[in-house]
Amino acid sequence: MTDRSLIERIRKLKQLTTARGCSEAEAMAAAGKVAALMKQAGLTDAMVDAEQCGSYSATGGRSVRRAVWNAIAHYTNTALITARCIGERGCIPTFVGYGGGPEVADYLRVVCDRAIEREIRQFKAGTFYRRRRSRKTRRVAVHEFTIGLCSRIIDKLADLFADQVSEDISRSAIALRDDLYTDTRTVSIAARADRYSEAVAAGALAGGRVRLSHGVNGEQAPKQIAGGAS
Repeated sequence: MTDRSLIERIRKLKQLTTARGCSEAEAMAAAGKVAALMKQAGLTDAMVDAEQCGSYSATGGRSVRRAVWNAIAHYTNTALITARCIGERGCIPTFVGYGGGPEVADYLRVVCDRAIEREIRQFKAGTFYRRRRSRKTRRVAVHEFTIGLCSRIIDKLADLFADQVSEDISRSAIALRDDLYTDTRTVSIAARADRYSEAVAAGALAGGRVRLSHGVNGEQAPKQIAGGAS
């Protein structure tokens, strides 16, 4: 993984230009330093200009809801990477990309996770869950409910963002992520138990109640992302 402090240093040096009030000598010296640092670290302009945004999730990376995170990455033209939190159950899903996509993706991930947690709590308070007698059958019921819930949320993401998907930008984001995070491995999503169709249906119904928008930080107006239709 590339040192983020180095990238931030390079970005600040790139801002030392004559247009920003620097002398020609200062701007040339800064440009030379930028070139040297990028060459030494093996960085490209795309890697320096990349955006990253992520925040803590109490859920691990193998959860069913990772399918939602993957869908968010796809529909915001970003690439997903998750880092485990040492000594904690959760992880930090981080979205990598360009043009505001990572910020929108992280916003959506937080909104979706909160909605999933809320709907699961309501499901656990219901009759179907309480009628399961063992810890194992209750766990399976929640798993199946979550599958139906996440599937419906993914459908909503498609409705909201399908016209903003750019395969070229998505591929660039994936390549960028792989360049920035070299020591990674693929994470598999928990398999479906396929036992309680009623729980799956209840999850899909709950997913219909989840409200999503393009907004970030409470904004209702759409926020443009790289590749999005204007």
